[in-house]
Amino acid sequence: DDVGFDSNMKNIFVPDVQHTNARGQGYAPVVFPGFSWANLQRLRGSSAVFNAIPRHGGRFWTHQSEGFAAMSIQPLFIYGAMFDEADEGTAMFKAASALSDVPKAPAQFLYLSVDGVDVPADAYLSLAGNFSAKWRAQGAAAFRPVGMHSATWGDAERARRHELARAQAVEKLQTRKFLLRAVNAAAMQHGDVARGNSVIITEI
Repeated sequence: DDVGFDSNMKNIFVPDVQHTNARGQGYAPVVFPGFSWANLQRLRGSSAVFNAIPRHGGRFWTHQSEGFAAMSIQPLFIYGAMFDEADEGTAMFKAASALSDVPKAPAQFLYLSVDGVDVPADAYLSLAGNFSAKWRAQGAAAFRPVGMHSATWGDAERARRHELARAQAVEKLQTRKFLLRAVNAAAMQHGDVARGNSVIITEI
């Protein structure tokens, strides 16, 4: 939780970064959304506390990342654990938002709004992406914390990014079609097809 992180920051993280800095080494701390592996342990015939380290709607992740970004000796990078670790409840990729989205008992699957905060399925991707962009942009400038709501993309930003992704996909498709025509034209010109060589490309 936040209290545990703050204690580790004072007693572990700060001394660690001072030590690595003195040795001329970079420091790369880890942040994670929360932790829960009750379902995994049940399948192993054991048990564990469900939602052992709550995400609190992204506040725990934000508290960690802002803490590291505010260090006087800046980290080389901040490692986000983990993109796809569903077994231990630390995954940051798109996940079930509500209780109605997960399987029924006896399985216990963590869903993003479990702590009473309405969290969309892709919230942690937005949170991490926007935090990273802001941290990079500010560079050595003082880091100004951003909350969960301001970090999550609004409708306008989603629409802009969707249009950008669509345009990039169209450009990639046009490039592939151009390469197909060029390679096949070259093959026809050199007579490779007539000699029976398999040079006609239908997909890249």
